[in-house]
Amino acid sequence: MIRLVSQAERGQRPLGRVFTFEEVKASRTPGLSAFDEVAAESCRLLVPAKRVVCALFCGSVVSGSVTVRSDFDMVAVYLGKKQPSEFQQLHEFAAARHVPLELIPIDKRVAGRADATMVTPFFWCHLKLAARKGGVIKGDPLSWIVPRAGIEDEQGEYADIKIARLEKWWPALGVMSEAELCRALQKALEAPVHAARKFVIERSGELELQDDSKSWVIEGFRQHATRKEQGLLGRAMKPDESYSLALDEQLRNPDELSYRHMVRKTAEEAFPVTLELLKSLAAV
Repeated sequence: MIRLVSQAERGQRPLGRVFTFEEVKASRTPGLSAFDEVAAESCRLLVPAKRVVCALFCGSVVSGSVTVRSDFDMVAVYLGKKQPSEFQQLHEFAAARHVPLELIPIDKRVAGRADATMVTPFFWCHLKLAARKGGVIKGDPLSWIVPRAGIEDEQGEYADIKIARLEKWWPALGVMSEAELCRALQKALEAPVHAARKFVIERSGELELQDDSKSWVIEGFRQHATRKEQGLLGRAMKPDESYSLALDEQLRNPDELSYRHMVRKTAEEAFPVTLELLKSLAAV
């Protein structure tokens, strides 16, 4: 079974999704047991599937930090020009339980090509850690998937891409639909820890990770970042922690006016400090 994170642990981890009020009000959020159901269905569908070469759970499903805000992350290598029908079946199964399935399908023809793969060096480190923690569903994913070259460029590229997107979204926050705002805010809340993780891996040169949790990122950042950057990371993580606490209360007692005000206020706080952090790391 997937280990579910306790209430006390939630503030210690990056938690992901930002919901619209309609999702909160209508309880279109995943029950934590639903993640176990999706894991079991993944094994039931993919293990006997002839065109699925290998598959791997990763992210919070493996790290033991699943919350109502989590995605369900996995990677699968497949044979043939079209994706196996089992992938669609699994998406439908997860959607029926409000679990956001992030299944990354990789065509076997490109999985082993460093010049064509979508697997970055940092993501490769993440996959190796997931495999060591028992995330393998089928086959030997690490023998099939080859990461692209250039780990020294990845942290800067990530920061540049996120800066461009957040700069584009920031002035438009006031005219976005609620769904657009929630999606943009989710990206802003996720970026600080993702960027810091890449920074720590690049600076430490440690590619055989034993951990990549939020607490590991924070400790590594203390060792390799300047005091200014450490302070920026601390400030940039606070909006996500505030949203998590407010969401817990809203799931118990939904209130449309206060929820939508909270989401907009969180976005107003998150965007400037996240951009400041990313620009600081991009300049390193």
